[in-house]
Amino acid sequence: MKDRLTLRLDRDAIARAEAHAAVTGTSVSDLVARFFSSLPDAPVGHETRPDASPPTDWRDELPPITRSLVGLAEGSDVDEDDYKRHLMEKHG
Repeated sequence: MKDRLTLRLDRDAIARAEAHAAVTGTSVSDLVARFFSSLPDAPVGHETRPDASPPTDWRDELPPITRSLVGLAEGSDVDEDDYKRHLMEKHG
């Protein structure tokens, strides 16, 4: 059974969602449903589903795309301290 959900979005966001849905041959409702399905389970202590279990690793709380990037630089010759300095200079 599907329920109705009302979202309030600015016109540009709605237009972009409708255009994307049209190009991909889906609906805005399906786009939103797929996005919601991609969200990680609620953090420990905030379970909203009876079957939600606490994550076993901090990586489990990341969105799938972010989780796929974890560890990519491990074993490389990137100096972590140098990179942190670079970020501090760039973003202050």
